Amino acid sequence: MEKTVTKEDIRQLTEKALKLADSLTEDMNAQRQDSEKYKEKYDNVLKRVKALLDSEKS
Repeated sequence: MEKTVTKEDIRQLTEKALKLADSLTEDMNAQRQDSEKYKEKYDNVLKRVKALLDSEKS
């Protein structure tokens, strides 16, 4: 038996898809921001370690 897809069905599915896309976008942006924070911290630690190694060489 074939189900007829109405304009209302399409509208509801489109609305759900847009909400999912918004949610996914927010999650990805949060992950990117976290990643950038950790990268900054990593870069700072790396600079300190390099400075310590350089000072040991002198």
